[in-house]
Amino acid sequence: FVAENVVKGVLPQVLDEMLSTRAMLKKAAKEYKKRVPNLSPSVLRQIEARQLALKYVANVTYGYTSATFSGRSAAPLVADTIVECGRRTLSNAITLANAWGKDTNGRWTNAEVL
Repeated sequence: FVAENVVKGVLPQVLDEMLSTRAMLKKAAKEYKKRVPNLSPSVLRQIEARQLALKYVANVTYGYTSATFSGRSAAPLVADTIVECGRRTLSNAITLANAWGKDTNGRWTNAEVL
């Protein structure tokens, strides 16, 4: 493996794109609910279906790279890298949430991730 600052691999690029697109879709659905009166439920269902599809593909990618029993494309190092990326994302989210909890004027004052 090569450090990400040297060159980013194809699989990480694809996963990053899928997960950022999924986050964008979730945010769009939330904004539509807030700002569009009389929004058709079919629009929200379509957005939800798309973000779920991206989630499932990301999960299957992890499963496919970690499945040593199938003998097809087992790459435990890739699977471990995916897990580490998720762990890093969760750690950053916890740090951010705890920082928001320390903000005395914020919406989440005194909130803390346990």
